[in-house]
Amino acid sequence: MRKIGFKLINNERGVTLLELIAALLLASLVVGILMTSFSIGAKHNVSASDTLRVQQEANLVIAKISAKHRSGECYNLKETGGKLFFVSYKTGTAIPCSEELAVEAVSDSSYEYKVNTNGFLGNPKKCDLKLELTVKSGTREVVLNSTISRIKTEGACGP
Repeated sequence: MRKIGFKLINNERGVTLLELIAALLLASLVVGILMTSFSIGAKHNVSASDTLRVQQEANLVIAKISAKHRSGECYNLKETGGKLFFVSYKTGTAIPCSEELAVEAVSDSSYEYKVNTNGFLGNPKKCDLKLELTVKSGTREVVLNSTISRIKTEGACGP
């Protein structure tokens, strides 16, 4: 009598369709999460960059105003149509800082400006300049409060 044995074939070299679908599903979930994270990060980067640009413009304008103030010339700030201008005055007249001499733009950029000089009388040799500067670009807006001063050489602040 001969024994006839059955031999089982172990063929595990392939992948079943179910395993393939599961692997593709997991891979697509990981890729989807990564793409969403990248997209959100890119949007926040653009937002932060826009705000930074407006902040830098505001700092540049404050630096220009500070340089003008420290020069000691009579001047004031004028806002027209969202643009900001220096108004220079003649010195050596009977009433100092009363006769308009020239108007020049503070900045030629496309930003919108709003300024509140809190009653600055135009003579930096007498008065400090306390200002609130608002710079706007699209939906981004930066507000800076600053006090600009120099050595007082002409007495107390006042008319």
